[in-house]
Amino acid sequence: MKLSTKFRTSLLLIVVLLLIGGQLSYAEEQQKIRTDVNFEYVVDRTSGDAVPTVTITTTDYADGYASHKDTYSFENLAIKKLSIGKLDFDSYQSSGNMYSLEGSSKVYWNDNYTIKSKTELYISRLYEFDRVTKKMKVIKELTGKSRYNGRIDIYPKFKAYAINPDSYNSDNKNNVEIYSLFSNKLLGKVGFVRMESQEVSLNDTANRFTRLLAPKTLLVGKYEKMIGDRGQAYVGYSLFEMSSSGSVTKLEDLPKNAKVMWEKKVGTITYANYYDTKSKHWFIGSKTSGKSSYTPLTRVGTDAVAYFSPNDKYLIITEYKLDAKTKKRTSYVTLVIDAKKGKLLYELPAFNIKSKYHDYRWAYGDDLVRVYCFGYARDGYLNLSTGIFTSSYNESRVDETTSYTGNYADLLSPEISPAFMLDNDTRITLPAQGAFFSDKGIWYVGLNDFAEAIGATVTNEDGKLTVSRNNKVMKINPVTIISFRNQAYVPMKDLRSGLGLKLQINAEENI
Repeated sequence: MKLSTKFRTSLLLIVVLLLIGGQLSYAEEQQKIRTDVNFEYVVDRTSGDAVPTVTITTTDYADGYASHKDTYSFENLAIKKLSIGKLDFDSYQSSGNMYSLEGSSKVYWNDNYTIKSKTELYISRLYEFDRVTKKMKVIKELTGKSRYNGRIDIYPKFKAYAINPDSYNSDNKNNVEIYSLFSNKLLGKVGFVRMESQEVSLNDTANRFTRLLAPKTLLVGKYEKMIGDRGQAYVGYSLFEMSSSGSVTKLEDLPKNAKVMWEKKVGTITYANYYDTKSKHWFIGSKTSGKSSYTPLTRVGTDAVAYFSPNDKYLIITEYKLDAKTKKRTSYVTLVIDAKKGKLLYELPAFNIKSKYHDYRWAYGDDLVRVYCFGYARDGYLNLSTGIFTSSYNESRVDETTSYTGNYADLLSPEISPAFMLDNDTRITLPAQGAFFSDKGIWYVGLNDFAEAIGATVTNEDGKLTVSRNNKVMKINPVTIISFRNQAYVPMKDLRSGLGLKLQINAEENI
């Protein structure tokens, strides 16, 4: 069958458009740009003024973690040099915090007590910076001769800030003012702010109410006159849930004899921490719609705590084994559950033998979470889609102003991969997932990416991996391999010794 010229031209055009569309889609998928925003004061050597300065660092994870910095200074917002004495940085500079708002280009910096004059004038400011327009303004400024003249706190999920009139003394008055970050409108006055709703843990015994708090609300306290058991008057407080409009709803404490500590519905499944009267034990369990009783997810002889990912994709249960006599927690395992299906995905051993206790910091969506270990144990990251845990190397905290255009599910560690020096003269960079610190404290690299960077060859014969370079040949020990996203990751120290390489991290630390 012959096609007309017009039809052939149309068909060719369709094919070209499909190919172009596919390439654009692929290019979009390859966007892996991390953006970090940092605030600081820079003292002008000529004028002596303290100039608020913003540095934006972009790092391309797909291009060997290549980075670029842009700095913006705002002399018009400078804290002017005093006529007597000079401005000085107070030791409380670390009290400032930076936050970005979900779905917004705005970034906020609450700089509490950072600038102090020789005349004891303390200045606290709340700044707003727009990452699109690159403009900055002061939303609120507090001044006083006492370091405790006031404190500005930001609540990014609630999209508001609070002004504490005196952060040192508690006078049992409802004088903490809460303002909208967007409109600067006063939402209300309370006695204190306890936390944002998403920070109220299911396992928090101090904040157990007859219902769970709604998302993106604020848990606040108000002082009230109360009457004691013997008729005596005193000032106490009640807890309230504040909505974005400023309205408040009083919360009722859970009864001490309650048989269910909490319930949470995800799709057709309801999860709960409940007491089983037959076994006389507390369980975390689930039930589907139409069922009256729960099926336990945890076991007798254990004590468990639960965490849901931000969008309820996963349920993480830390299950502690209890000593039969003392009932104290001993070892633990971690259960990762598909929350929408109620399916157990992984049962993982302890993350860090130096610490039994840890918490989770959700800053990377549902599939990647920072494991914050208490004490002196090293923190780490858990990729929930694979159950792989890695250690943190150089980032001490979750940065609230960091954004990433890639998919965190495709990372084992969100940290910027270090550059390596080969044989003192060749700088090596790797694309994401670059090098990462394993749970054993060992540097791992993607075998194929690393081999390509150093000019080595990888062969795979019946699943057995071999790498060769300059007449050096080594077999990869399969026990050491971490498989992730169709690539084998292996210890860098094994490659160093097996191939006779001299490697340094950041040109300083020998591998």
